[in-house]
Amino acid sequence: MKKYLASFLTALALFSLPATAAGSPEHHQNQHRAAQAAVNAPAGTIIGRSFGSVETFAGIPYAQPPVGPLRLKPPQRLNASVGNFDARGIASSCPQFVLSFESRNILLNVVGSFLTLPVFQPITGQEDCLTVTVQPPSGTLADAKLPVLFWIFGGGFEFGSTVSYNGASFVRDGSQTGQPFIFVGVNYRLGGFGFLPGDEILQDGSANLGLLNQRMDLKWIADNIASGANPRAVYDTVVQAAGCAGSPDTLDCLRSVSYGTFLRAATSLPSILSYEALALAYVPRPDGVVFRDSPDILARNGRYAAVPMIIGNQEDEGTLFVLFKPGILTTSQLVGYLSELYFHNASRVQLTTLVDTYDRRSSAGSPFRTGIFNEISPGFKWRAAILGDLVFTLARRSFLAVAKAKYPAVPAWSYLNSYNYGTPIIGTFHTSDILQYLNFLYNLDPNVGIGGYAQWPEWSQSQQLLWFLNDRTEYLTDDFRNDSYEFIYSNI
Repeated sequence: MKKYLASFLTALALFSLPATAAGSPEHHQNQHRAAQAAVNAPAGTIIGRSFGSVETFAGIPYAQPPVGPLRLKPPQRLNASVGNFDARGIASSCPQFVLSFESRNILLNVVGSFLTLPVFQPITGQEDCLTVTVQPPSGTLADAKLPVLFWIFGGGFEFGSTVSYNGASFVRDGSQTGQPFIFVGVNYRLGGFGFLPGDEILQDGSANLGLLNQRMDLKWIADNIASGANPRAVYDTVVQAAGCAGSPDTLDCLRSVSYGTFLRAATSLPSILSYEALALAYVPRPDGVVFRDSPDILARNGRYAAVPMIIGNQEDEGTLFVLFKPGILTTSQLVGYLSELYFHNASRVQLTTLVDTYDRRSSAGSPFRTGIFNEISPGFKWRAAILGDLVFTLARRSFLAVAKAKYPAVPAWSYLNSYNYGTPIIGTFHTSDILQYLNFLYNLDPNVGIGGYAQWPEWSQSQQLLWFLNDRTEYLTDDFRNDSYEFIYSNI
């Protein structure tokens, strides 16, 4: 069971950043009034727009288009300058894997108006999507050497786009507080285009393409800015759906079919908002090259960048994902669900022990602190508490404990967000946070220059969280649901 409980440390990458907008949509309503901006960079002469003291250069290509023979291949660097590039439009998004028609109907029936949130909006993607959007303060000089905030959107490796993350207001706030920086957002391949598993993919050296996209964009920045599912089954399902099952070379066949055919095949698997939920088909998997080992081994061996970090959770991480599994009512059914999709090698006794650490009463479930309310189906709040802890909240606590043991001198801060406490049914759900890290960005310490704001204690100091509420900030000891945590941590 250790291997499979440990796999949930990937939640740190699954949703490392929220999937709501960092500001308003990238297409500003007053964009037609924006002035033109231009910058000369090694990549070429980039033409952008300037509005409200922020310049925006959107959709700059950082790699060759991953189309045709380059589909399902590692990204290839651009061989030449982009010349005079018009970056005043809207960056193209990569193909998305989020809401099926059935899932959208479930959300509409249960949460209604929340479908207007950016995370739920349909995005039209295209295969030629490897672009970067750069937003510096207006008038930034070439030798300013400002800090760069490199924004990798979250979304479970299945959805997201720089279109949903306009950093303009963030950049503006930084300038107004005397901490100017450059916001850089990257589009990377998602789902079956970026994380298709399978032996054929491994042998071809084409695994974890989405991560390789992110790395290539970091190289572009250095050049241009001074400063859970069965892999075999997933691959075979896509091959079958694409009509490539009889081909002598199925990978070549997948590269040769039309974009529409491959998109339909890749999206034939269940998405993140479905019965399978966080047992995702498309995730980074160890390949011995890009992602060398499982997260638990990397963490315990200290094989990660030991730098100061801020890591935290929403109070109700699991509510959104259990909307799609109303038929799980008993402990036996939940154990079967976890065994089928998450912990293939764990015994039913082990999983029953884990599930039994949770109070089944609705008053103890998620959304937390809401008494008997929001129990939209029998066991909904119980299931939401368990899934949210396994993949997010207690996975975070486990990682912090491992990091503290391995690198005790490296500071880490943690938080719990309860901004939307009281929201019917889903509470402060996953993707509803907007991170404000200007002090940390500049000083690697959120407490520098905070004025009258609350001092943020390091997590190593009695496991204290900063608890963000609607109208105030409090301190909270990170020991809630400790029986469940102890079981999870002991099985990593």
